Amino acid sequence: MIDDLVAGLSDPDPEIRRKAVFGVLSHRRHDLLPMLCELALREQDGGLAVLATQAALTLRANPPDPQQESIIEKALSEKDGHNRLGPTAWEYLATSGNRRHRLHLLAVLAKSAKPPRQVWGFLTSCLGHCDPDVRMAACKPAVATGYGRLVAWVLATIEDPDAGVGRAAFAAVEAAPRPLLIEALDEALDDSDEWVPSAVAPFLPVFAGEDMREMLRRGRENPLPPVAAKCREALARLDARKAAAKHLPPPPPIPSAAAGPVLQLHVP
Repeated sequence: MIDDLVAGLSDPDPEIRRKAVFGVLSHRRHDLLPMLCELALREQDGGLAVLATQAALTLRANPPDPQQESIIEKALSEKDGHNRLGPTAWEYLATSGNRRHRLHLLAVLAKSAKPPRQVWGFLTSCLGHCDPDVRMAACKPAVATGYGRLVAWVLATIEDPDAGVGRAAFAAVEAAPRPLLIEALDEALDDSDEWVPSAVAPFLPVFAGEDMREMLRRGRENPLPPVAAKCREALARLDARKAAAKHLPPPPPIPSAAAGPVLQLHVP
């Protein structure tokens, strides 16, 4: 049987070679590391040569650990086996988990009401993974954590180059319980890393509701001008809705069923 990745690394089409490099990295094919290094040295396309070099360095920096591989394979073969994975195994998965490991565990975590703290690093690594299928599968469990940074990353992922990933990110945020989403946004706005509040800020006017008013008031004082501006914009939308509601005409009275049919009098 022909190995598609082996064939892809030597294909004359640079796009197929690029996909093969991502495939080697996604599947953690350490056995193809020599071939990947050879591609990096002979590749004429500068961008592809850099990509192959980065992939090779990543694989070299994270060699397979037979003990952890055995623990993970055993957990994946048992019902609810993922619950027996400890912090070390999850850390290993974040750096060295292959595509099969990741997709299996993400499918399990997607069924959890709130994935535990020890898997957050693994979810982060999946959101930034080279494989769009992995990024797509990570969106729902990442939002379900209610962790501000992960929710911010999913919001940023709405603009993912892969349209399927963007749709999955939007759907995950849209389906999130409102209290969980608001708490995550509040946490994200207070994060000390600039990218976190900057990622959620553009969405504040979209999500704005009266249950966010206090958070948005505090956000007006955010040290990042674009974030503070979005908080003010969201507050302005709330105020405009409130003002419009005061001037709405009262709804027509609803006839009571007990009143019987309405008689129409015709005056001659």
